[in-house]
Amino acid sequence: MEIFWLLLIAAIGFFIYTVKKERKYELQQKQYDGSTQQLQKKLEEAADNIVAMIDERNDQLAFLIVEADAKISQLEEKILQFSKLRETELVHPTVQEEMLLPTIESTESDESDEDFLSGKGQKEQVLLLRSRGETINEIVKKVGLEETAVKLIIEMNK
Repeated sequence: MEIFWLLLIAAIGFFIYTVKKERKYELQQKQYDGSTQQLQKKLEEAADNIVAMIDERNDQLAFLIVEADAKISQLEEKILQFSKLRETELVHPTVQEEMLLPTIESTESDESDEDFLSGKGQKEQVLLLRSRGETINEIVKKVGLEETAVKLIIEMNK
């Protein structure tokens, strides 16, 4: 009879051990499931953040493209204006000589630069100031044109 009780206690002990082991396994499984769900949630949040950053960068790039297109249009318009100006210079060289005559006469007088330059076109002002030995930066300040425009006028008249 003692063996029966011993076997019964051993069977109950084995059963309790198996049940505890099973519960421990189920608990670990639940923890893994919870961890997996947390990981999935964090990955989804990270993906959403990345998509939001990409959308923001895309918007910035679209804005920069629009700005670049506008600047390209402005530059094309300036190039067209300068080519028309150059065309009129080539067609009417006598007009250019007539414009230079008053320039020579006024440089001989004692008038100040402001008085002299006020009656001239910007192109003539640039050429006059350059012939006087003024630097490009000084010409830009006096005439009020951009540096590239001044350089272009000087280059076109070489």
